[in-house]
Amino acid sequence: MSKEVSNAPDLESADPLLGVCLLDRYLVQAVIGRGGMSVVYRAHDLRLSRPVAVKVFSNLVVADAGVARAVYEHFVQEAYALSKLNHPNTIRIYDLQCLTDAPKNAPFQVSEFMDGGTLADLVRQRGPLPVPEALAIAEAVGGALTEAHALKIVHRDVKPTNILFGYAGRQCVIKLADFSVAQACKKSVHEVSRMMGEETEVSPVSFYSLGWSAPEQIRGEEVDPSADVYGLALTLGFMVTGLRLRDLRTKADFYRPASELDDMLAQSIETTSMMPSWLGQVCLRACRAVPTERFQTIDAMMTALRAGAHAAGSEGPTRELRLGGGSPPAAVEAKRIVATKEPPEGRAQDDRRQGDAKDGGPTTRIAAMAPASLEKGEPREIVTIPDIDHSNTVARGRRIRTKAATRPIDLESQRGARVRALFLPGSTDRSLLQLRGLNCFLISAGGSPTSGLAIQQNTEVELMGTDRARLGVIHVRLGQQEGTERIFRMRNLSLALGTQLVRDAVCLEFEEETDLFLLYRKH
Repeated sequence: MSKEVSNAPDLESADPLLGVCLLDRYLVQAVIGRGGMSVVYRAHDLRLSRPVAVKVFSNLVVADAGVARAVYEHFVQEAYALSKLNHPNTIRIYDLQCLTDAPKNAPFQVSEFMDGGTLADLVRQRGPLPVPEALAIAEAVGGALTEAHALKIVHRDVKPTNILFGYAGRQCVIKLADFSVAQACKKSVHEVSRMMGEETEVSPVSFYSLGWSAPEQIRGEEVDPSADVYGLALTLGFMVTGLRLRDLRTKADFYRPASELDDMLAQSIETTSMMPSWLGQVCLRACRAVPTERFQTIDAMMTALRAGAHAAGSEGPTRELRLGGGSPPAAVEAKRIVATKEPPEGRAQDDRRQGDAKDGGPTTRIAAMAPASLEKGEPREIVTIPDIDHSNTVARGRRIRTKAATRPIDLESQRGARVRALFLPGSTDRSLLQLRGLNCFLISAGGSPTSGLAIQQNTEVELMGTDRARLGVIHVRLGQQEGTERIFRMRNLSLALGTQLVRDAVCLEFEEETDLFLLYRKH
């Protein structure tokens, strides 16, 4: 059976932007997050063939088109400032534009897409992080903030959900996202209101996060870089304890005397046994309610952290970060976009010789009659795969490409349809595979077009382009258990895989193409 993934509705009930190609360039594919003032989409940059994130500011809607244009101009000015940020731990912004239809004139930004989830996801999956790992993340984020502060840009929203992870090969990459979005919105709304007069209508927008923002920001006062020091310290405390150090629920709570706010935070830190005392002292100073009593720069805070770790005999920031046991967090794997490298051109002959060799290549035998759904009455050759790590073999003129699906795997047909395959967490005796269309929609038997399917049995999935043109069919086989092997019956041959080799496996082939893709994950 196949069922639609919950966050991939069919076209008739989909978000109005799904399937839309913004600026004739960014194909919107899926919703990956919703907030109080924006919706974030995964999209594909058709011009540069890369995944991107598109954030649409859904609540920034004004009653007059002229006001909307003025607001948009302020966003463009802010984008110019952000374009100056070159720190490797700063999310890259590619474009800033404005929708011309509903929601009317809402600005949207296009940015780098990160496929490894957020810091909040990581702590939720692993629990409190070792201090050296937490310090390494703080160092990376602190570097991004230091560059921004030098350019008079204050982030104002440093928190775990704005710290993203990605992968460059096997190396973890840390990025700070949502730079100055709230600051830009607030400045634009206030200046536009003054410019257009009291009757100008501008919808309310939230400019702070109660759990993470500095008190002066929540009270609507001016902020400086020490507000980011405050947010980074709270985030560091969250990393090493798994808890929010501050438990203030309403805006009114932040009008308490500064000494009371400081005492409440100190008590919160003292009640957790997971934070070393030296680290608690640094966080307390960084989170003083009075801005001038904090570390005034990120560098000053990081210097204190390094000195405290050294004095306590603790390790400093580690160079190695372990995300979910060495792989991306399972809880966020379904959101990722990771391009997989295909073998270089000119390797086909080498692969064929290697596949036909007796040592390490496949072995064959004659199988029983094919099932009625395939080629009736035709004997079928079974190719045994003795070594799942043997990435390319050839049999009966077909190349068998095995791929370890510890991360999402991208496949592309000769007709240009691109899909992503991922084993979902929790699969047991039957593989549960998620398929997503990267530049096309998927149609299961009797179903409606959708951007994603969860597959639990053998099936055929039709591929439809965004212009509703048919792009072919992908055959999905989860295999049948026969003794100690799992048999995958494909067109003109079958594959046999020892169950001791893998935990999950699935075989896919595009209609009328020669390559077979055998995806697996080990025990």
